This record gives sequence, C-alpha cells and structure tokens, in this order.
Amino acid sequence: MVKSNDRKISLVKDIVIPIIGLFIAFVGLYANYSANKRQELAANADREQKYLDFFLQNYSDSSSTKQATAFLLLRYINPDVQKDLIYSLSFNTNLSPETYKTLLSYKAKLNFGEANNYLIEIYYAKEYDHKAKLIKSQLDSAGFKGHITVDEKIPKFWDNYGWGHGNSIRYYPSEDGAAMAYLFRFINFKNEDLKLSSEKVNDNTRPKSIAIHLPPKVHFLLRR
Repeated sequence: MVKSNDRKISLVKDIVIPIIGLFIAFVGLYANYSANKRQELAANADREQKYLDFFLQNYSDSSSTKQATAFLLLRYINPDVQKDLIYSLSFNTNLSPETYKTLLSYKAKLNFGEANNYLIEIYYAKEYDHKAKLIKSQLDSAGFKGHITVDEKIPKFWDNYGWGHGNSIRYYPSEDGAAMAYLFRFINFKNEDLKLSSEKVNDNTRPKSIAIHLPPKVHFLLRR
C-alpha cells in the first residue's frame, strides 16, 4: 500500500507538476504576446491615421511636392481605403504629372467617369500589333468600360487616309473636354515610348470617339 502511494506521489512530481508548470509558462507567454500584438496594432493604426491625415491635407496641392508625397504614402494605408481613394480621385485632371505617375503605379481600378461613354478605335501597322493590343489591355485592366476596337491596316490604308504626324490620337472636339483630356493623359502616360501627338479632326459624324493611329515606321520616316 505504501509503495502504491509512493508511486502516485512520484507520478505527480515527475509528470503532473511539470505539465502544470509548462501550462502556466504558456499562459504567461501568450498573455505577453497578446499585449505586444495589441500595442503593435495600435501603433500601426496610429501611424496609418497620420498618413491618411497627411494625404487628406495635401492631395489637392498640385503646386508643390506635397501632392506627390501624399499619393506615395497611400501604399501604407489599408488596401481597401487605398483603392477607394485612388478610384475617387483618379478622374481629377489637375493632378501633377509626378502625382499621376505615382497613382498609376498602384495598378488599381480608375474612375474614367464620362470617358466610359467613348469609343476608342486603334488602327495600327503590323509592326505595332503587340503595342495596339497592349493599349487595349491597359485600358481594360484600369477599369475602362467603353468599347475598344483594334484593327490592323495594310499600307494602302495609310496612303489613302493620310499620315498626319506619325503616331497620334485623333479626335473631334466636343463638349466633353475633361473626358477627352483624361483619355489622352492615361494613354500617353502608359505609352510614352510612342510619343503620341494629338490631332483635331473635322468629322463630326463620330462624336465621343477617338482614333489612335500607329502607322508604319519606315513609311513615316520616308515622308519626313
């Protein structure tokens, strides 16, 4: 009987007490971790609020570097809030070039506003096949809801239609100046290598439309 009790006491000492000790240690570590995590979350929330306050105070100031800095700080703000702000403010055509470039770097959906009612026709020479399709993809990915056509043209088309000034965006002046300005800016910023010029046309039978012309490089050089 004594030996049985000794075994029980030994069992408590060797197994139960260490387990209780480990459990107490775990509870202590977890409580410490939770306290540190709460402090970290509170610090992050405080820092994020400061970034947001700076953004709201300076995003409309295009006269200094503060606007571009404000948009850079958006990357440290909650992703959902970030997306909403970019979408809401992206149709502002008064953003500085530096700010707009920063805005596009987020690759978020943009608010094309009235520009969504436009037709965009891309006419291109064979050598621009990739670039023409890329422009369409850029617009689609950014949230443009208007209709886009991509049409490869043979050399005769360029001879008959006119060469203009090389790569260009052609449009009929309309009352939707902001929408047109927005499309120009987006396409040009995304495709700076094309050095697109803008040309007004007199064909008023196709309002709310723009045509992007990408003629053959060799023919254009010969005509210079």
